[in-house]
Amino acid sequence: KMVSAALAYLTVARRGLSTAELEDLLSLDDDVLGEVFEWWLPPFRRFPGLVWARVRAKLSDYLVERGAGEARVIAWHHRQFIEAAERRYVSTPAERKRLHGLLADYFDGVWSGDTPKPFSYSPQQVQRFRLAKREANEVRFVAAQPNFFTGSTSVGCRPNYRKTDELPIHLLGAGRLDDLAAKCFFTYDFLLAKLSAFGLGELLNDCRLAVEAASKENAACADTLQKIYRGLRVIPLSDPAILAGQLIGRLATLRASDPVIRKLLNDAKDSPHNPLPMLLPVNACFTPPNEAVELVLRFDDKAHGIAISPEGRYVAVATEDRVVHVRERESGSSVIKFADHDWICTGCAFSKDGRYLATLTRSSEMKIFDVETWEQKCAFKAEGHSHACQFDPTDSNLVIMAPTDAGGVLVHNVQEGKLAQKVGSFETKMSTCAYSPRGKYIAGGDEEVIVLFDRATYKEVFRTKQTASALCFFSNERKFVAACSNSVVCIDIASGSTMLQSASLATAIGITPDNKHVVYGDGEDVVVWNLDKDQLVRRFKLFSDYIKNVVVVDQIAYVCSVDRTAKAINILASDKLQDDVPRLGRYDCTFSSSCELVAAIAEDGERFLWSRADGTWLKNHPLTATRGDLCLSRDAGLVISKGELQDSRGRKLQKFDTPCKLSGNGSVLLAGSTLHKFPSGDVIAELKGKIAEADLSADGSVVTSKVDEGLAFYRSPNPNVVATLHAHRKLFLRCCCSTSGKYGLGTSKDGDIQLYDLQTQKVLFNLPHMDKNDGNNFQKLILGLAFLCNDKYAVTAGMDLLVKVWRVSDGQLVLTFPIEAGARCMGKVDEHTVAVKTIGGDVCILQLHTVAEEAVPITVSAVSEETLASSGAGAARGGDAGTKQSSCCALL
Repeated sequence: KMVSAALAYLTVARRGLSTAELEDLLSLDDDVLGEVFEWWLPPFRRFPGLVWARVRAKLSDYLVERGAGEARVIAWHHRQFIEAAERRYVSTPAERKRLHGLLADYFDGVWSGDTPKPFSYSPQQVQRFRLAKREANEVRFVAAQPNFFTGSTSVGCRPNYRKTDELPIHLLGAGRLDDLAAKCFFTYDFLLAKLSAFGLGELLNDCRLAVEAASKENAACADTLQKIYRGLRVIPLSDPAILAGQLIGRLATLRASDPVIRKLLNDAKDSPHNPLPMLLPVNACFTPPNEAVELVLRFDDKAHGIAISPEGRYVAVATEDRVVHVRERESGSSVIKFADHDWICTGCAFSKDGRYLATLTRSSEMKIFDVETWEQKCAFKAEGHSHACQFDPTDSNLVIMAPTDAGGVLVHNVQEGKLAQKVGSFETKMSTCAYSPRGKYIAGGDEEVIVLFDRATYKEVFRTKQTASALCFFSNERKFVAACSNSVVCIDIASGSTMLQSASLATAIGITPDNKHVVYGDGEDVVVWNLDKDQLVRRFKLFSDYIKNVVVVDQIAYVCSVDRTAKAINILASDKLQDDVPRLGRYDCTFSSSCELVAAIAEDGERFLWSRADGTWLKNHPLTATRGDLCLSRDAGLVISKGELQDSRGRKLQKFDTPCKLSGNGSVLLAGSTLHKFPSGDVIAELKGKIAEADLSADGSVVTSKVDEGLAFYRSPNPNVVATLHAHRKLFLRCCCSTSGKYGLGTSKDGDIQLYDLQTQKVLFNLPHMDKNDGNNFQKLILGLAFLCNDKYAVTAGMDLLVKVWRVSDGQLVLTFPIEAGARCMGKVDEHTVAVKTIGGDVCILQLHTVAEEAVPITVSAVSEETLASSGAGAARGGDAGTKQSSCCALL
């Protein structure tokens, strides 16, 4: 029995078992112990390791030791041994299920520590050892199985690699789906440990298996698992430090309706195993679980081209930083990067048989790589700019591109490594090219016409006056569709008849294999056009910048965008989000906060407020602030906006001619270039010089201002500039003053960020938020700056879709947190919280959690719309210590 049990456990285990694990499992198997201790009553019930050591020595030719996470495990040496062992030791489904259950109990730690396991002595043992009863309970001294082992490394804890790897598969094999959901995917610490140990791909794979199994037996459990899975699969980075923030930002809208998710998010916020420091959203600020989105890939620069390998394993994406990325389609993990290109990468394509990958640059340099070895096979070069390339669907040795200055479509031979044919004679600059699916036609387009050529003879067979940036053929090769800037056209090749859909900016196009749906990019939206009904059936608003390329495989559209992302979208799935998320316009807005509110007003006059306690969006607050800057007094009783001062009920109390900004403690108001005591209105100083993008220290004693060449700062009540700090090579953009007034931050158009000591007037550190190789000025913009935790940390937010946290004492980067679009602006809410507004219109209120000794308690209470709307609501709430409370009129 011992040999059979040991080899059965090895066979069923996911990656094998260590010696210690196998001895623990045999110690829990009472059939084995009954045989081993048939003639002896041991002082404690534990399998003797020497017995297994002898068996292991006899089986040395059939077993191998290999790595599994941090452990060394024993496994079968060859697949044939596994198959033979399955036939011998795991011969029935019932036996497999039983073994999975025993392994699940072990890796779940059911009998670990001092927990006794019940068992029964055999009748012979009762008689032989003169026992009073057959039943007994004894501790087996097996290893504990926490999600994290604490205190074992310099960072305080490490994940339990073996548990996170083995437990899900054994609970699934045992058919214990409720336990699988509750102990693995509804438990935040398990998710964090699995991500830390094996990365996002393995976590998603296990979660997907759980969803598939639960959908057959438990609809309610499957629904919650599906929401969590959809929230996990769009996490942009496999980084444990962002897991809690990403889950909270995406699933917060489901808190009220789903108690399981509510508990998961509460655990995510409070887990002692979270890497610190970390940023956690206060509000629902990311795209909620959406069944349409199946994959999200993020890149360091704009994504211009996308391709899917024929078997569906790889996704290739061409980006503006001269790189073509190859990722696993299922997990999104990186396979290889091709970075040796001479200019912006604009396109890529796989051959029909999957042997080759072509990469294309704007300078018309095309390289061909062998997919099996990822080695370069050949390269081609032409004059002009190129945006599209494609392999011949019937001959993988032929590949085409259409350089702007070539005057035709260029056909290259991969085997010979040279140009095989120039097809057509175009009079203006080429814009696109394509093969039909079965290779009947080659299409080429320039600034005036689209021309089809017979692939066999290279003779022209069809011409139409259309200007296309992209085109795609029907699978039957009878029609094609083209993206023509402000319209999308479907053209019948035989008759020349057309169907038309208008668009604001059609840039990319694809069609489903059944020829029923056309998918195209319309500016920032993905639009689905049903050709049978001649109507638009879907419009997905999932990108924050315009779309560059679309590839359709079955009913999945793979779309890449200038916003540095590529997404796989199920075009027939519902695009309804779980809840509406407030979005401001595309451009700048101003943030401010009171003790209980975070407020934002956009340039177009849109106004939004959130509760600081729980991130609740307060839709109907009676603010009537006008276009421009906005801030709240600390008790929320006064609203200070460009042009006017209001009370909490929207009544106008005083007019201003310039934008206003309130100091952190609410005691000083900067109106234009004039510093006022607040709320008395007494003038402190008239600052000299031009005041722009100003910021104040918490007490208003230090003011920083932007000038073209650098950062200027003042010390109240002195009206003169103390100094102007010049450390930027390009146009100075924005500045920020620290809480104490000791430090300043400045950023310029080249992405350069300088941390200044305002007391010594020196540069302390350069904060390298952007990659030095990023050549696009727009993507280099850093438009969000703030200091947190009483000047211990500096926070920067950029157009690269990242918020970064730096330690002020040494200038080191301590945290990178991804957001869904480039940061347009950022405002400080309190010493631990910032609010970031993206170019997509989302507002992310992010709270920085640090180690215990740095924590500053923040006490806020939930606030209702009814309370805010009531008379004197602001004056009734407590403000800063020492601030007298009175009505708005008395304050004036």
